[in-house]
Amino acid sequence: MYYLIIFLFCILGYLFGSVLFAEIIGRLNHNNIRASGSGNPGATNLMRISKNKFIAFLAAILDGAKAYLVVVVCSFVVNLWYQHPNKTIDPALFSMIFISGIFCVIGHCFPIIFLIKLIQNKFDYKTLKPYIGGKGVMTFAGIIFALSPWIGLIAFGIWAILISITRYVSLASMCAILIATCLIWIKQLDLIYLKPMTLGDDYSFIGMSFIWLMLGCLLIILRHKSNIVRMFKHTESKAFSKK
Repeated sequence: MYYLIIFLFCILGYLFGSVLFAEIIGRLNHNNIRASGSGNPGATNLMRISKNKFIAFLAAILDGAKAYLVVVVCSFVVNLWYQHPNKTIDPALFSMIFISGIFCVIGHCFPIIFLIKLIQNKFDYKTLKPYIGGKGVMTFAGIIFALSPWIGLIAFGIWAILISITRYVSLASMCAILIATCLIWIKQLDLIYLKPMTLGDDYSFIGMSFIWLMLGCLLIILRHKSNIVRMFKHTESKAFSKK
């Protein structure tokens, strides 16, 4: 039963993540962000192309909100499951909160249309660039804010400071999510939607949750591979640049 619930929430997270709001808003605003700029269907590329900070901000918020919603709903279900006095905490079910959020990030990076085309093209990855998703930063941020709003705000502050110093959005984003993940692990019991639960003596979920969050960080860093290469070559676009 546990694993069926986990599977369903993984599917839910993945499908929610597959909704690319930057691309949708861009098309509604007559901007094809896949054909312009970096080609990445994310809020940063949308802002560069449209020159409209409001719609880029809206896309970023919605990309974060979908992961936030998945984690909150999953937390509510887990909390409801354990309202029964005879229920004990199962680490796998508890970790579902993190897993569902990470699957939302996976869906954002590799949406359902990408998966369908991948199967149709017999797993020929080279022809699928037009269907690949965003880089997952704001979606991952939604997970952090759902788990701990204070840590989310700290991560946002770190992101803002690093951008002001380096002017590299990608570098600031990667550093912020790594620091936020470590802070979540340090303050692992600050899961605001699960405080009423009795955790018992099995704390193995702490390690499991940290592993899943780190896997999400690794995915985001891998999606920023081209940005990292450009930073080393000093050709990466900088924030606040007039170009």
